[in-house]
Amino acid sequence: MSAALQELLEKKGTIAVLRVFGLDQVLSDQDDPWLWASVLAQHWPAPWEPDIVPATLRFRISRIISAGEESVQANRSGMVQIEEWCFERIDGDRLQVVECADGPKLSFMATMASGNLSTINDPQASWVRDYLDVSRPSDNHKKALVHKGMSIPPNAGSGETRYWEKIEDGSWVETEEVFSHWLA
Repeated sequence: MSAALQELLEKKGTIAVLRVFGLDQVLSDQDDPWLWASVLAQHWPAPWEPDIVPATLRFRISRIISAGEESVQANRSGMVQIEEWCFERIDGDRLQVVECADGPKLSFMATMASGNLSTINDPQASWVRDYLDVSRPSDNHKKALVHKGMSIPPNAGSGETRYWEKIEDGSWVETEEVFSHWLA
C-alpha cells in the first residue's frame, strides 16, 4: 500500500489520486472513482516515489462475462478487456495516460546476445509489467473485480483477481475472495 496515495486520498479525495496518474481524463460515468483511487492506493506507489517506473504500469478496464456468454474468451484476469492505458511522466509528481506500445523493442535474449545490456534500463524496453485491471461498470454497484498482476516476457508472471466491496461510507475494500488466479 502506498502511504502517500492513501494520505492524498484522505486529504484531497479520489479525483486528486486519479489526477496524479492522469486517469481522471479516462474515467467514465460507469466507473466509480473511489474504487479506482482505492485500487491505486492499495497496489501502486505514488508517481513521486522513487520505486515507480511509469513505463512498466498498465491500467485496464474489463467487463465481467455474463451468463450465456460461454463462447467469450476471458483473459488472465477472468474478464474481457475493454481498454488499456500506459503511462509516461509529465513532471516529478504526475503521470499521463498514453497509448500502449506493442512491447519491448528487443527481446531479453536478443539483448543478451547483442551484449548491449544498456538497453535493459531503457524505459521503452522494460521487461516487467505491473497490471491493474478493474471491472466496468462499478458505479452504483456493491461489488467489483480487480486484477493485480505482473508479467515478465517471454512467458512468466502471476496475478490474482479479487472481489472488492463497497462499504457504507462509499469507500471500497479488497476482500479475501479470489475470483481467479494464474501463474506462468
